[in-house]
Amino acid sequence: RSRRDGAGGSGVGVLAREKPVKRHGATLVVIGAALGALLAASLLLLVAWQGYNPYLALVPLVGLAGLAYWVQRDWVAAGRRRLKDLMRTHMATIEALTLAIDAKDPHSRGHVRKVQAYALELAGRLHVSRRQMEAIRTAALLHDIGKLAIPDHLLNKPGKLSEIEFQKVKAHPSVAADILANVEFPHPVLPIIRHHHERWDGSGYPDGLKGEEIPLGARVLAVADSFEALTSDRVYRNRKSPEEACSLLEAWAGIQYDPMVVGVLRENLKALLEAGERSLEGP
Repeated sequence: RSRRDGAGGSGVGVLAREKPVKRHGATLVVIGAALGALLAASLLLLVAWQGYNPYLALVPLVGLAGLAYWVQRDWVAAGRRRLKDLMRTHMATIEALTLAIDAKDPHSRGHVRKVQAYALELAGRLHVSRRQMEAIRTAALLHDIGKLAIPDHLLNKPGKLSEIEFQKVKAHPSVAADILANVEFPHPVLPIIRHHHERWDGSGYPDGLKGEEIPLGARVLAVADSFEALTSDRVYRNRKSPEEACSLLEAWAGIQYDPMVVGVLRENLKALLEAGERSLEGP
């Protein structure tokens, strides 16, 4: 099944085919303005020809304008309700994919939820835009979807991965971006997912981006992802304490991680941990 067919029956696929309500509203306004101008010109010519006061032409125009306003307002409101319904379907699809990712690796169950909570807490402290915040919210849930293409024995291997095995695991950000490539997210989600394993010094993957070439959302997600991984048990190692994990991230700031994001983590460590705990309580 192609990526196009795969997205076609899902809530994400439906949303991908939706056009913004504002675009339709703008089209309606343009058409209405053109018809109104034509009607006004016709009425003005008529009253001038009959010798009436030209201002009489405004009476029916005002009535038509009022009617057009009410019709357009109801139409736009209905479109917004439909878009909200589609967004709920979209998020439900993301939730289902999140459960699939969690089920893939029983040792990291709950990982994506806590990563999302950490990432949103960091993003809020960095005062990112609302659009960027929503992109991070979605990307955090889907950032590991590429692991669905990685064999279970590699994800759960207790020892060190061979170079060939590591190359397969390294492919998961680009695989995730490919899986979601046909989805027209309303926010810049794909760059965050694709680049959350880039490194500040340019030695990361998949594209070797460096410093601020890496999208801010990806830099935030990288810190949140690593912090959650370090403070959780894995089949190949035991968890670190939050303080130990934070110290390790600080040691790698300027090498692997954005120093600014790591600094925000250190300054707000308690708030971050509280956000992570709340994420496990469910919606």
